[in-house]
Amino acid sequence: MGLRIKAALFGIVQWTAEATIGLIPLGLYLIVNKYSSLPTLGLCTQATYNVYLKLYNGCSPLGESASAEVCILSIVISGLAILSVVPFGRKQREFTLWTGILVLFALIALILGALFYALFTAHLDKEADTITYGVLVMALLSSLCLSIEGAILEA
Repeated sequence: MGLRIKAALFGIVQWTAEATIGLIPLGLYLIVNKYSSLPTLGLCTQATYNVYLKLYNGCSPLGESASAEVCILSIVISGLAILSVVPFGRKQREFTLWTGILVLFALIALILGALFYALFTAHLDKEADTITYGVLVMALLSSLCLSIEGAILEA
């Protein structure tokens, strides 16, 4: 087996292990929300507050979504992918045109993940669940390609 193919396979295995560990919090979030009895979150206004009962009435329930966690994963994965090309110490990574394109995609995923996280935490999102998974895919693919390229360049 060629040295570059072996290096590429090593990069894929290393990335798969890192991605699996990174996806553990999302998996735990999904399990907890499926099999637990968490209280329902609601959006209430001051006009719905009953002074005598000290309760809010007529609140709109907020839908549960894993999108905020997906945004955080996108930020972490793309941020670590970008850090993987930053030169530290004596070990300098070769910076090719392909590296620059992948870093650009990782940077876009990082910025979009942060923007969508802000929308989800402020409950200002409008059916943005699908696009957050797209941002996660962009972060994962750029991270995978940078890992493979880095392994090949080091071989």
